[in-house]
Amino acid sequence: MTFEITERDKKLLYFLVVFAIVIGLGFGVLRPLLEKNQEVSQQLADARIEKMDKETKIAKIPLLEQSVASLEEELADIQSSFYEETSSMEIDRTLTGMALACGLGVKDLDIDMPQPGGYVSLVGYRAMLDSYDSEQKASGIDFPGAYAAKITMILNGSRSSLQSMMDSCASLEPKLRVTELSWQKGKTEDSYTLSLSMEFYMYENVTEYMAGQAAAAEAAAAEAEKQPEDSLTEE
Repeated sequence: MTFEITERDKKLLYFLVVFAIVIGLGFGVLRPLLEKNQEVSQQLADARIEKMDKETKIAKIPLLEQSVASLEEELADIQSSFYEETSSMEIDRTLTGMALACGLGVKDLDIDMPQPGGYVSLVGYRAMLDSYDSEQKASGIDFPGAYAAKITMILNGSRSSLQSMMDSCASLEPKLRVTELSWQKGKTEDSYTLSLSMEFYMYENVTEYMAGQAAAAEAAAAEAEKQPEDSLTEE
């Protein structure tokens, strides 16, 4: 049995071959190109959004620079109210020098240095007086990054010289604050002993303070993440 392929059949077969090639190109070549085009279009859209975001941030730079400059001025103003971070030896040298300049003898000097992170809370004199009247502890203003060394100093000398020492301490407020004092008459005329309790305020290095705060925040976040895991383990 034989089959005769007519001219019409040949044209139909030729058309089917061409159609199959076109379909193959469409799925094998054109479709990946279309998908790639969509991917590139999405990347382009993302790039435009990122560009707009960066342009917005760049536009804010002058304002941010002004804010930073303003904060630096405020920080410098606040820090000027305190001593720089100082060692106990330097504190000893400073206070002993003040006493000698007033013509006094230093009988005893005890310096209790603050612990890291033991920041101070300053209380105004009016609040202190009110707290004495009401027998309630006055609340102060917290100064993160500021430390206070507690000092006890016993001095010998004339009344006028001791008064000069107290005036010198008062002039350094709030860097140096007298928290308690007591007089005692000596054995000779115009001879007195003055006992002073003081706080010597210092500010922490800003870079170290910020690093410490960041480390504390990370530790707190890690602890917060750990607690749910511990509760699941117990269950």
